[in-house]
Amino acid sequence: MKRILLSVAILLLTLGVAVAAQETVTPVSDSGVEIVWPQPVSELWGMVTVLGTVNVPDLALYFVEAIPLNNDLSIPDNAPWIPIAPASSVPVINNVLAEVNTLDAPDGMYAIRVNVMTAAGEVYTDVVSPLRLSNTRFAFEFERIMDRLGQSVQPTETPVVEPTTEAPVDSSPRVTPSAGNNSVNVRRCDQVDNATCPVLGFLLAGEVAPALAISANGTGWFQIRLPAGLVGWVSPTVVTTIGDTSSLPRVSPPAPLPPAPTAVPASQTVLNGLSIDGGALTCGVTGTVRVNVHNPGSTNSNAGTVTVQDVALRTGSVTATSTGSFPSIAPRGNFVVVVALTVTTYFNEPHQIRAISNGQQLTVDYVLATGNCAGVPTATPPPAPPTATPPPASRTFQPGECTVNAQPNAPLYAYPNGPVTGAIGPEGATMNVRTSTRVSGALWFELFPEDGNPAPWIPATTAPYNQDICAVY
Repeated sequence: MKRILLSVAILLLTLGVAVAAQETVTPVSDSGVEIVWPQPVSELWGMVTVLGTVNVPDLALYFVEAIPLNNDLSIPDNAPWIPIAPASSVPVINNVLAEVNTLDAPDGMYAIRVNVMTAAGEVYTDVVSPLRLSNTRFAFEFERIMDRLGQSVQPTETPVVEPTTEAPVDSSPRVTPSAGNNSVNVRRCDQVDNATCPVLGFLLAGEVAPALAISANGTGWFQIRLPAGLVGWVSPTVVTTIGDTSSLPRVSPPAPLPPAPTAVPASQTVLNGLSIDGGALTCGVTGTVRVNVHNPGSTNSNAGTVTVQDVALRTGSVTATSTGSFPSIAPRGNFVVVVALTVTTYFNEPHQIRAISNGQQLTVDYVLATGNCAGVPTATPPPAPPTATPPPASRTFQPGECTVNAQPNAPLYAYPNGPVTGAIGPEGATMNVRTSTRVSGALWFELFPEDGNPAPWIPATTAPYNQDICAVY
């Protein structure tokens, strides 16, 4: 006996195994879930006792799992954790969580974790990694030590086994993955649909799970309980039955989950009407401009805004700007945006009202009446030299007549000074201009639309023009 004890002591010292005394057990973590033995970088073999604490409110069950590590000792992302001990629902405080027989597992680097679930569906885990499994080295070292001590095992006669009564055959209904399947999916219900009948867990090759029921829907699916305690449904096409399944009760699986709602895109509104109350504005008097917004689509539109500008056509200057808003419009519905506008310059001259929304523009021309501006000098710019003809307030071009060099990542706008609708690519681009105009003194370019999208606008500050014809004042 003394020599055997000495052999075990020498073996422990040779393999460098750390033995955790009860006085040095790590205190319980704040979560109430902790593995205190084995510690990281321990070397294990044979029967391994996992010590720790599982003490959380409303404990449903817990079980210990293991997973082989990658070559860099990281935990694989897509590989399943394998239960290595039966599940339990009894709380444990600084005591045995599981007794694990490692003799059937290949040597190598592993991680283990305790997986804890509560009745409310909360999940807690504690992971220990890396751990080295060394059954082969343990057997070699044990044999070497026994040889040194002269305790090599001698062959013995095979004992005569007295005949005994055969144990009864286990006919309880069970299932195991069919040959060729490394694992099979265990689902919420009896349909192969990841959206409405998601996977709850896996039955691994070689595992046997008790069959609890068969689907009342006539699909032949089995309700099973996994080794970790989880209950779900498995298809009969991927498992082999064991025992007598003929007496299984018929149970209705949970109904499939409803499909996720599909977002319906909002319809795009269009401007299809522009008018001035009384037919014209009067200088110095607030007038009313009405813009009709129409939804030609089959779904509700988004809410939005309309920008209304007054432009003195002789100078091209914007004399007044105002905005109005419209709500979401029902399919094939209309909404009239009412905008108040006051113009105080260039009376008795031609003006133009411009309504802009969602990259669209409507215009109406009129002559500004004198009104309250009679006798007030108008802000007329000095006349141009006789030989110089001022450029028009806005210009329209054919493709190639006016091009601009858009800067990288330059923003694109729904209309001048409107919301940003996109951006030029990181390399920049040379773009064809359809319209050039000035808004509040700044030069803007309307680009040709692409793929049926509304025409975008870009300011000259981020898109210098290539031809003098592009400029307007």
